[in-house]
Amino acid sequence: MRNDMEKRIRTGIDDCLSGVDRLPSLESRVLARANGKRRGPIRLSAAAAFTLMLTLLVAAALAVGGLLGLFRIEQEDVGAIRGCVSDGKTLYLMSSAGLHSWQSGDETPRLLLSSDQMHREGLSFECLLYLDESGIGLLHPKSKSLWRYENGSLVRQLDYAGTPMDISGVRYDSVLMQDGWLFLRTLTSKDTAQGALVHRVNPHDGSTQTLSLTGVSELCAYEPGKLLALIGDSTSKQDQLAVLNLEGSILEVLYQTNTQGLTGIAYAADRREIYAMVHGVPSRWIGNGWHAMQGYAPHFLADSFAVVGNGYAMASFDSVQYVPFSEPESLPT
Repeated sequence: MRNDMEKRIRTGIDDCLSGVDRLPSLESRVLARANGKRRGPIRLSAAAAFTLMLTLLVAAALAVGGLLGLFRIEQEDVGAIRGCVSDGKTLYLMSSAGLHSWQSGDETPRLLLSSDQMHREGLSFECLLYLDESGIGLLHPKSKSLWRYENGSLVRQLDYAGTPMDISGVRYDSVLMQDGWLFLRTLTSKDTAQGALVHRVNPHDGSTQTLSLTGVSELCAYEPGKLLALIGDSTSKQDQLAVLNLEGSILEVLYQTNTQGLTGIAYAADRREIYAMVHGVPSRWIGNGWHAMQGYAPHFLADSFAVVGNGYAMASFDSVQYVPFSEPESLPT
């Protein structure tokens, strides 16, 4: 009886392990596990499984983002970010590491001017960028000077200390150039956007005129002889997008909305189109209203905006987010 049982067990083992002779390593693994010398399959805990799943999802999102044209420049890549401007094709970025350029499709920003080069000229990343007639202009409030970036180097344009442009008790919040004039938005230490003033400056001699505008939170270069301004009214709690002449008079109000319903005005001169974030969605002005593009989560701390190629850039202190213009529901969320 006992011999018969042993025979049946041996036969069963032979059936289960048929083919082991062709895989000697499998035989050793089975015997090692039977003797307790080999661990079985590792079972992931719920936390580990969730972490792995999240990692895979993030990797997939980055891959999809790259294919769809989404891009993000982090502070870890270029340092703390001061602001950006665009000529339509190229985004210029000022950071604590220096002056960079980036175009849609680039894997990383290109360093044009290092912080060491800037420091040798007495400049820091506090420089405000603007586009002038021939390239990139820089305003450095601390040294009270205007510069131009040309062919890898800096050229001083004006020392405005002692000129009317040297306004005491204010800080320059933003700057742009239109038709050869600089337009500066200034704030005192106690001002909010409602207290901002706008000055028109001759960049050759620093002569300055204060425009009769109040409540301007954003300025944007527009068509020749015109500016775009986002103007708020604290009484009505309304913001309006207005077209100004170069003397600061309102020529036309394009759009009116509740406070903070509109931000990030950017004008694409090559296509003659206005873009903005309207109630949190990138949108294009179509003459009598806004056409919403594909929705994205905007960076709520962004303070610098530009159109680059076929997309929209939003810059904050710690990152630049770039999203392509796409029709709603055309991209996966």
